[in-house]
Amino acid sequence: MGEHVQQEIISRIKKSKYYSFSPDSIPDEGHIDQLTIVIRYMEDTMPKERFLTFMDNRGHNGSDMAKALFQFLEGHNIDLKDCRGQSYDNAANRSGKYKGMQALIKDKNPLEFVPCFRHSLNLVGKAAVNTCSAAVHYFDFVQQIYLFFTASTARYATPKEKLTRADKQLYVPKRLNETRWSCRADATKAIVHGYREMREALYNITTDKENKAVARNEACNLYEKMGKLEIAIYATFWNDILERFNATNHILLDPKVVLSTAVKALKSLKTFIETKREKYEEYEAAGIRLSGTEEYTEVRHCVRNVRLNPLDYGKAEDAQMRPKVKFPANSFLPVIDQIVQSLSDRIAAYDLCERSGFLNRLEDMDAASLVSFYKGDLELSLKDELVHFVELVKLDRKDNEKIPKELYFYKMLLDYGLQATFHRLSIVTVESSRRSHDGCFSTFIS
Repeated sequence: MGEHVQQEIISRIKKSKYYSFSPDSIPDEGHIDQLTIVIRYMEDTMPKERFLTFMDNRGHNGSDMAKALFQFLEGHNIDLKDCRGQSYDNAANRSGKYKGMQALIKDKNPLEFVPCFRHSLNLVGKAAVNTCSAAVHYFDFVQQIYLFFTASTARYATPKEKLTRADKQLYVPKRLNETRWSCRADATKAIVHGYREMREALYNITTDKENKAVARNEACNLYEKMGKLEIAIYATFWNDILERFNATNHILLDPKVVLSTAVKALKSLKTFIETKREKYEEYEAAGIRLSGTEEYTEVRHCVRNVRLNPLDYGKAEDAQMRPKVKFPANSFLPVIDQIVQSLSDRIAAYDLCERSGFLNRLEDMDAASLVSFYKGDLELSLKDELVHFVELVKLDRKDNEKIPKELYFYKMLLDYGLQATFHRLSIVTVESSRRSHDGCFSTFIS
């Protein structure tokens, strides 16, 4: 039965002709890596995404995975030349420019590589946190808050009771997740909205003699951390950043999102992050309100022992920045710069939307440049077809049409049986319709 279903899907892929694929590796219940292959193609007027097979993964490097994919395609007579896109997560063994899977596949077919929308913001966030130790320590603190309060029902009830008495919307401590940054947005929101109540709960646990000494020590440590201005500043800052990350992620996760919309969402997020460079004073003021202190943590610096290192004799001491200056310089601005840079890299990876989104601006389309890029598929006479088709669209286009233009044009060609009249344009529309959804990684392997 399984083989019959697979053959039926393969026959539909061949009928559609053009396709893209999304390979990935995932461990099964026996902790054995399996290579999954998912194909995306057009069927009637909608893009379809179909899981084809699990294969034993022969290795984690790009070469091994590429060879396994080539063997599968050859074994089922699926022509790699008809492939017009590859999309998967941004792991180096798959997305690497030189030795990654996408680079090795491009050696055989110079097709487009579309990084996965679903993983993009997760990787941007991870890169930002790893920029400085202060960010790493902050999220360790957020995880410690969750682990402490959820270690027992009595501890969990303490902040919950205080939040209820304060007549606030209930945001209880949340667990962090390495890959799902929406969980981090929930965790930071819980910290910010219940900052004072959680701190009071920690103080009560610290002073309650009936609690074990270990629990009181741990509560005292967390209580002192919440009294630090740097932690409070980071709480408000990361809450704003991750709230927008989460909202943008909802756009990217929409199965109907098109490539151009996803790129606009990333660009708008980048602009939002850039505005935060000038907002440090606002975050500092919010941190002072939460922590109840205006003092930054003093860091002790080691003084050189010239007796141990005579070469340092007479050498001027390194200039030391005041904590008030050091924290924004070393822990605030670098995070913003890293997020902006990472988003710029992600946006640049989707530059093909300038080609795949041309159907939204048919009147201004440079057919010659499109033909030069897809030499094997298109001819220069496409220009005449475009002129003809533009006039036809003006007569037929409905004002209340809500589907993307790529799909509308493709549907129009099918409904009116115009594939023969606009043969080259039908190739372009099926490609643009399929590619506009390529960045949304397969639901089978996310």
